Amino acid sequence: RTAARADAAEIAEILDYDFTNYATPDEAFFNAHGKAELLKMLERFDPAATAEASSLRKDDLAVFVAERAAEHRWAPDALSWRQTSSSADVAPDCEDLTDGDANPPNTDSEEPDSAPDLDAPPEVEAALAA
Repeated sequence: RTAARADAAEIAEILDYDFTNYATPDEAFFNAHGKAELLKMLERFDPAATAEASSLRKDDLAVFVAERAAEHRWAPDALSWRQTSSSADVAPDCEDLTDGDANPPNTDSEEPDSAPDLDAPPEVEAALAA
């Protein structure tokens, strides 16, 4: 799993892929987290807003953090292929997805696991070969 994530991170870097170019977490994502977690996430990308936000009710805080995340184009590291040295912004319910295998192999089947043959675009093949 670590090797696959490293390969994905390399491809993301080659392609200059950034999840936040396409989306940021929405209110529904933030509603799934407690108030303390929301304030901790907000502290990561907008420390100046943390004091103001601490007095908000949890539902209002989720909306506030979602709006600020969009303004700052922020997403938790768990939604990025890039390697990070810290998992401080990974929500507790996502930690097991970053540390373990989210799709364990099927041991009931006698057929070997195999990935489909995928051809990468020529520029990706060239960059990987360099």
